[in-house]
Amino acid sequence: MNPICRACGEADVTLGHILGQCRTTKNKRIMRHNEIVDLLKKRLALNNRVMVEPTIEYKGERFKPDLVILNEEKLLVLDVTVRYENKNFLAEGAREKIEKYKNIAHKLKTDFKVRKAKVVPIVIGSKGALPTGTIDMLRQLKVLKSDWLTLSMMALRSSIEIINAFMDE
Repeated sequence: MNPICRACGEADVTLGHILGQCRTTKNKRIMRHNEIVDLLKKRLALNNRVMVEPTIEYKGERFKPDLVILNEEKLLVLDVTVRYENKNFLAEGAREKIEKYKNIAHKLKTDFKVRKAKVVPIVIGSKGALPTGTIDMLRQLKVLKSDWLTLSMMALRSSIEIINAFMDE
């Protein structure tokens, strides 16, 4: 059996490749991501000002976090990533988001004249895992526990749909 992906021919066909990298599943992965962001946006907009995908320029580069949440006390740069649950992929996803947006958080803190600014990575496993860091962030954001389960199920359901679509090609 040929281990190369029959859809893209660019890598070995693994569950991680199909759920996170294959170009033929990209549109469905974007839909999964956006569904998660939409739920968070609805919940967070109840008590905060929420900016959706603002374009922020910093040192000649453009950044576009999923959400920027602002209230009287603080500013949060929130970005969602869905990662395959293997090795340290979930922790790596959180680190990547913090590294990518830490300067943006500092810039926006100055621009909006707030006391605190923080990058909030929301990492969800493609099979529904919610790492401790994500749970802690959701708790701090006052997102209900029932919504945690919904986010987890969204990731799992859409991953199953992605696999099914891939197999049907």
